[in-house]
This record gives sequence, structure tokens and C-alpha cells, in this order.
Amino acid sequence: MKAPGEHLPFLNGSFGTVFLLFTLCFVEDPGQVFSEAGRVLKKGGGLIVGVINRESPWGQLYLKKKAGGHPIYRHATFYSVNEVVKMMEKTGFAIEAFASTLCQLPTQTVNRGPVYEELMEKAGFVGILGKLP
Repeated sequence: MKAPGEHLPFLNGSFGTVFLLFTLCFVEDPGQVFSEAGRVLKKGGGLIVGVINRESPWGQLYLKKKAGGHPIYRHATFYSVNEVVKMMEKTGFAIEAFASTLCQLPTQTVNRGPVYEELMEKAGFVGILGKLP
């Protein structure tokens, strides 16, 4: 099934968890996507958002690709972790946890970096768990 995140074709309370991984930077209305995620979540369900942190060296790399007209990233809008948190909170989500990875520079060899169960300021990829009260 194909549908925009701003208008999900599911009943209220259909899911225990909603995942938005590498998606937010490509949607037209992130606030509406968060509202729809909240609508389709069951009571006590969680929203897991995974983003490339614009404020990280990795985010800066993707911004350069966007500026260079990359066929995919030219359509992206990259956000800082703080911007994503504010959007989530504005639509009623309480932030419960973070996970961070890609803390090395993009120029370094990436085999398998550690995952930190906290927000690392310059992490390239950050996972955010939000729940509706």
C-alpha cells in the first residue's frame, strides 16, 4: 500500500509502534506526519524517528550533496535533532529516549561504530523515541 505520511489510510489506534526512519527529510509537512503517526498509534504506543542530524559532519555532507544537485538529496530538508524534538513535542509526543551512532567523521572508515543510548551532540544518525501521554 502506498500513501503519503500526511494522510495515512489506517484507522485510529491501529499500531503499537510507528517508525519514521530516514523519512522525515522527504515529507512535505512534518507536523502533519507526526499528527498522523499519533492518530494511528494505540494508547501507550511509541513513535521511533531516525534522522540524519543536520548539525553533524554527516548532516553537513548530505547538505553539500543537496546543494550539488544530487538526484535524491536535492529534494531533502535536513533537520537538527532539536528541531525534530520540537516538532514531536508540538504534536503531543513526550520524548522518552535517544540513541546515537555515526559519531566518527564521514572521511573515516565506517565498519561498525558504537551505538550510544543517549543523545550525542555531533552524532550523524539519531534515533528518538516519543510517546503520547
